[in-house]
Amino acid sequence: IDSPESPISYMVDQLKIFPLIPGSGEFGGGCGIPGEYINVIQSNLIRMALISVSRMYLRLSDIGKADELKHCSEEISKNMMKYLVSENGVWTWCIRPDTMMIDDAVMNHPVNKGSSCINGVLAMCADVYGYDLKTMDWEGMPVGVGTFDTLLSDPFRADLFDKHGGWMQFGTFYENMLGGPSYGQGYATQVMLLLDRMDLAEKSLRFIAQSTVNPPRSLKLNRESKYWLYERYYSPDLDDTVRKKEGCGALNLVCVAEPLKIARMMVGVDDLSGDTVLVIPRIPASWSGFSVQDWPIWTGENVVRCNISYGREDCHEHFSLVVLDEGKIPKLMVRLGGQFVEFENVHEVSAGT
Repeated sequence: IDSPESPISYMVDQLKIFPLIPGSGEFGGGCGIPGEYINVIQSNLIRMALISVSRMYLRLSDIGKADELKHCSEEISKNMMKYLVSENGVWTWCIRPDTMMIDDAVMNHPVNKGSSCINGVLAMCADVYGYDLKTMDWEGMPVGVGTFDTLLSDPFRADLFDKHGGWMQFGTFYENMLGGPSYGQGYATQVMLLLDRMDLAEKSLRFIAQSTVNPPRSLKLNRESKYWLYERYYSPDLDDTVRKKEGCGALNLVCVAEPLKIARMMVGVDDLSGDTVLVIPRIPASWSGFSVQDWPIWTGENVVRCNISYGREDCHEHFSLVVLDEGKIPKLMVRLGGQFVEFENVHEVSAGT
């Protein structure tokens, strides 16, 4: 962080001037809105970046730098709770850096009003805190849960989701009928998984799959395979005469990355602690299981590659893991039957309920 070219150095310097760091664009005032704003997602990303690098310095036994970055992340957290939580206890999309207050025109802009992009705050926390919501020790977690519930309670969004499983990304833009596998459906599905709301996740996953393979006939996509994810997914209730644009089109990076993260969360390998590897499988009730090969797992000392399978039948679960090389996982905890089962010095393990 001593280099002036370091993004972390920039964050630390900016936090000496601002309580939170302004930004622009999609995670500033919003897509297409000019100027700089303090955005809740960007603030949380900065907070988590500081936490991650602080952990790195801690592993390198540089306690001074680790403590400095940890302190900066705590200041951001304090100021997020002070400035970016609304009166009804949910996240505020953005505020002006000069007044530290909301700008009504920006908040009511069609790309922002009722937007579910804000679910990204809670969804992204899994990247730093892992997949067990009970261990996410951050005061912003209840705010993220309340934000998700508030978005789902919107009558229009709730009706569309109940009928089709489609989570509409916007509250007013494009007649409230535009979604996608990233900032809208992707973030929401990740939150559903973290909250173990598998009934919701099942509907959402089905919508992603169906929309990917069978898009509306009036949507002209430039893609070589029907399995390629694309940017804009439309509600089946949108009149077929309405022109549907492909936007950034097929294989837009974030529209591939967020469904990939969904898959990773369903497999549930959480190796962030460096001391204990957690596995928290999450699959919908109608699924029988999954199998993954050559999965990399950090053991705290090195990376081992594993084959993992998980199955469920008649309320019984079965889990197996095989390390493919000579290495071992010193401590492994697998969630089965709602409880964690612990194993030590694992090269190969098979367990069930």
